[in-house]
Amino acid sequence: MKQFVLLFCLVSTTLIGQIPMGIDPSSLSKEDLDQYGVSQDDLQKLMAEYGTQEVTTEPTAETPSASSSAVIPKPEGTTTMIVTPPAKEGENAEESEAEVFGRRIFATQKLAVYENGGRAKASPNYIIGEGDEITVSIWGYSEHSAVYGVGSDGSISPKLVGKIFLKGQTFETAKKMIRSKFGKVYDLRNSEISIELNYSKVIRVNIVGEVVNPGTYSVAAVNHVFNILSIAGGITEDGTVRRIQVRRNGKVVNTLDAYRFLLDPNYKEDFYLMEDDYLFVGDVGKVVAITGAVRKPMRYELLPNEGVEELISYSGGFLPGSYSDQLNLYRYESNEVRIKELNYDSLKLAKKKFLLFDGDKIDVLAVPDAVQDVIEVTGAVNIPGQYKMSEGMSVLDLVNRAQGFREDAFLEKAFILREKPDFTTERLEVNLKQEVDSITTTKLQEHDHLMVYSRKDFIDQFEVLIRGAVRKPGNVSYTEGLTLGDALFLVGGILPEGSLKTVEISRIADFDSNSEESAKVQILKVEVEGDVLSEKNKSIKLLPNDIVFVRTVSNYHGQEMVSLIGEARFPGEYALAGGKETITQLLMRAGGLTDWAFQEGASFERLDENGNKTLIVFDLKKLMNGSEEYDYVLQAGDRIVIPRVSNFVSIEGEIDYPIVKEYGYMKVPYHMGHRAKYFVKKYGGGFGKEAKRSRTYVESPGGRVKRTRNYLLFKVYPKVNVGDKVVVVRKPEKKRSKDNGEPVDWNKAIERFSVKLTGIATLYVILSTAFGN
Repeated sequence: MKQFVLLFCLVSTTLIGQIPMGIDPSSLSKEDLDQYGVSQDDLQKLMAEYGTQEVTTEPTAETPSASSSAVIPKPEGTTTMIVTPPAKEGENAEESEAEVFGRRIFATQKLAVYENGGRAKASPNYIIGEGDEITVSIWGYSEHSAVYGVGSDGSISPKLVGKIFLKGQTFETAKKMIRSKFGKVYDLRNSEISIELNYSKVIRVNIVGEVVNPGTYSVAAVNHVFNILSIAGGITEDGTVRRIQVRRNGKVVNTLDAYRFLLDPNYKEDFYLMEDDYLFVGDVGKVVAITGAVRKPMRYELLPNEGVEELISYSGGFLPGSYSDQLNLYRYESNEVRIKELNYDSLKLAKKKFLLFDGDKIDVLAVPDAVQDVIEVTGAVNIPGQYKMSEGMSVLDLVNRAQGFREDAFLEKAFILREKPDFTTERLEVNLKQEVDSITTTKLQEHDHLMVYSRKDFIDQFEVLIRGAVRKPGNVSYTEGLTLGDALFLVGGILPEGSLKTVEISRIADFDSNSEESAKVQILKVEVEGDVLSEKNKSIKLLPNDIVFVRTVSNYHGQEMVSLIGEARFPGEYALAGGKETITQLLMRAGGLTDWAFQEGASFERLDENGNKTLIVFDLKKLMNGSEEYDYVLQAGDRIVIPRVSNFVSIEGEIDYPIVKEYGYMKVPYHMGHRAKYFVKKYGGGFGKEAKRSRTYVESPGGRVKRTRNYLLFKVYPKVNVGDKVVVVRKPEKKRSKDNGEPVDWNKAIERFSVKLTGIATLYVILSTAFGN
């Protein structure tokens, strides 16, 4: 018996471990659900728990594809959900030249589908049927407002008015009938009436043929045919976008053209589907391509009687730079591609229709960008640019066209860049002064480029660099006679910390460009006066490329401020006296401490290099008792806080007291001589479930930390002084593996179970032998 109980426990534990947790119901097939006894209602509940909003129903008998998506009809007054296939990875929403125009708009769900019949305004051609709701509002002399639903007999039944049969009528006709009936009961001559479609009925339509997801769908009847077509994932590559049929009771009642819907601004056909209508997308017709200088180069589906003119229209017309006198037509003939030239302008004037065949390609050539009869002038003329070339045009004629020379023009020499017959460029020299004086007359050729130079191009622009303790260090343009005083004035003068006695000037001296020796740098040290425009400063002449250095006095410091806050006799901000002023010296300047100063709780803050506050360990009580350990040398930005005597202890962290979660901490009375555990249990309700007791610590206001000491099974908690803070640390969170929601691999599960079962059988044999012995 003992052996059986032991074996049962081991097997039960192993089986429980094999149960896969967190399986997503959407990953199970209908056969799996039936096998485990899960009904459709149970599935809906499970999907609601998992937060799933899209549910795919089983296809009906009329659905040609088992993989079709579907719309689940919902109870009246709720939103109809539409399940659409996800976009393929890498799909671009924009149409490309390689696909047929108009097809992508149905595949990317750019056409909005009204999921709820109450969201859209019905057009005059909308057909009234069972399930529609109509709102009638009258105001003025008569008052009335109500919503009427079209019943199974196709009528609405307003009180006092009687039944009005509307089924099968257009919305425009229905409004006239309602107005006429209500006019017999209400005074509409002195009142206004509004008739609107409040809610559209939900109908079932069948989308078949060359669509991505053929099937039967439930949609609000107010949707247009093209909107409904996008629900099925769009049209396949073999489907037509020009001849989409609507079949009703076995007959074709309408044929729709997506190009009219997309391109014709006057298209106003509002055709609505009815219950059990079929939307049939047949095979694509002839497809031709157009490339080159048109606005939308793509492939287009043409009707049998359409040709070049319709193709140009669908592609948006020619670009401004197109060459319409010659269109290249590429056509398959006798198992090869042949090219034909079409003159579109001549075809249009002759009003001849040139039909295209399936697979044809039209290439629209572009006019070359090269400009003819052009000549150019640049440089020191008043209006440089390109000008039209005229026969016999001379250099002086071109200059006059450019409104003459600028004052800085260099007339002794200019160049003409000319293209030779072999397309290389030659440079011709011209004396513009002789051209002006009519001594020479140089004729120009097409595409010549006259370059007029400026005298400024041959003048060196020198600078002087000012660095160091000046207000605006930088470059100063050198001018003849520039002095050190002038340069210092241009950079805003010398800063207060600038040294007037050690100004250096770095200068290139005695440089000879004909010599092979390198330039020598000379360092000049001068003494200046505070008044940068003094006669002494102006007597120091500068040369081009001089560099002036104004040094900073090493022992210069501005007023550096520290803050003393709290229980000092004269708290506030203090300017350091310079040198190495300490905390003790600062307290003496502040008149010492008040009788209420809580010395143990004093804190000391300092700003680091990045301007962040840093808490420095500080013990004011030891300092006041003569210890120099905490008598720090003060720096700018230091902050000393001396609190008032307070007989409290703070507790925060993982304790069983609600106020801590709301405020983050709690204040409790201080009891001398007790440790952290005493305060946690007496006032904090004890340690919380997530508390890490061994890491409990006590922090003093001065920044010192006392931690719990652990000796095997014993813990020695730190002592608590007045003003201290007891912190109970939370246990670190354990990393938990997350279920990725992948389907269960039953083969691997059975394999793992078999391995474990073999191990259990082996263990059973061993135990049997042991108990038998």
